[in-house]
Amino acid sequence: MPDGNLEYLGRLDQQVKIRGFRVEVEEIEKTLIRHPAVKEAVVAARQSGVGDNRLVAYFVLQDSSANYSSEIRDYLRISLPEYMVPHSYVAVEALPLTFNGKIDRRALAAISNERPLPVQTYVAPKNDVESKLKLVWEELLEIKPIGMRDNFFELGGDSLLATQMLIQIEEIFAKILPPSCLIQNATIEHLAKTIVSPTSNGHSSLVAIQPSGSKPPLFFVHSLGGEVLGYRSLVPYLSPDQPFYGLRAAGLDGLATPLTDVSAIATNYVKEISSVQSEGPFFLGGHSSGGIIAFEMAQQLLETGQKVAFLGILDEDAPELTTETEWSVGHLLDFGHNLPYWFVDHVAKRPLREVVRDIRRHMVRIAKVLMNQAIRSEAFSTNVHDAVDLSELSEYSSKIAKAHYEALTNYRPRTYPGRVYLYRTRSEPLFHSHILDKGWGKLALGGVDVVVVPGNHQNIIQEPYAKVVGHEMKVALEQLSNHF
Repeated sequence: MPDGNLEYLGRLDQQVKIRGFRVEVEEIEKTLIRHPAVKEAVVAARQSGVGDNRLVAYFVLQDSSANYSSEIRDYLRISLPEYMVPHSYVAVEALPLTFNGKIDRRALAAISNERPLPVQTYVAPKNDVESKLKLVWEELLEIKPIGMRDNFFELGGDSLLATQMLIQIEEIFAKILPPSCLIQNATIEHLAKTIVSPTSNGHSSLVAIQPSGSKPPLFFVHSLGGEVLGYRSLVPYLSPDQPFYGLRAAGLDGLATPLTDVSAIATNYVKEISSVQSEGPFFLGGHSSGGIIAFEMAQQLLETGQKVAFLGILDEDAPELTTETEWSVGHLLDFGHNLPYWFVDHVAKRPLREVVRDIRRHMVRIAKVLMNQAIRSEAFSTNVHDAVDLSELSEYSSKIAKAHYEALTNYRPRTYPGRVYLYRTRSEPLFHSHILDKGWGKLALGGVDVVVVPGNHQNIIQEPYAKVVGHEMKVALEQLSNHF
């Protein structure tokens, strides 16, 4: 500057860091412009109120009177990894320019809190509950104004923001709601009715993620934390005619006591699904430990004379599978084959803070293994904190995780006469059994169909990996539906 001071303009290449990933916004802009409804587009990073960076997409539409907000977001989710999909979407009449004709990114910051292209016509709050919810949503989503019929997820909401929002609801209204309630109450108008309702559906395990369709319904059991909100990501890739239900754990509302026996949990869920489907064939599944509970549900249904057409397990070891390391030649070859995938999926593609946290946790595991002189010894395997990171779970989800870990530890499976469909990730933890079918071949007398998908255990039902899993499941479900 003329006075000798230096003005720092930032990176020239517009590279930003989102949730630990380095992102080139030009890649997002090029993808956005490929949408036929978009004329011009710019993507910028804005710091949120909680201190992290969030991507905001600003765009000019070919037809300014049209409404493409939801369609554009879904288009990007199909084309880009989840961390590259913008959090907020703002339609503008024209992009601001500098005096030399370049995009004025600083001027964009002034409109970052404007209401994005609405999915619904703006509807004002009608009562005090809606007004308070409106303030909570606007603070979390950093969008103003938010209408009573705007969808939380279409405004950029995700499972993390949903958890933060429900914590504030508990503080303001003294009402405990599980995150999965947002599947059916994703607007302020519906959520306000749930809050003021004297009774809650929190005791019901069954959640209608996609209730419509003429095909036999698909029932998916929650993983260790008890929630089913994450299964929303699979819906766009299943058949439009495929009903899809989630089974969440009892206790997410803070009222019911979590069960500690796999057989009892499965019996409860079999009873729940009977309200939707009384006769087979049944289509069941689950991610992680949810696959084991679905396995026990299938056993119980078969014992009552019902048919189970599909048992889908997403990246879970068979119960009692030993991961004791046998340093044979075959195991060493499998270890070497897994190593690059492990590094990419468990280290390179994850935020540094998560990697450091996992390293610390695994160091404790390894120390205990060395002390016990054997992997999976009784004293080692019963400690849920060593096996699962509970730091990001809510109080009630942590209680459920502990109860269900105890149940899984004590579960003794029987052989299953049917077939298992296993969707497993290409990478495994560093010290693992490396068995292709994860041990299910010893239990499933009808055989195991193994489908290897990219990603890791934590993100298999997140974008972009949910697209692969959903497509593979759709193929299997359609074949089986035609057969039955």
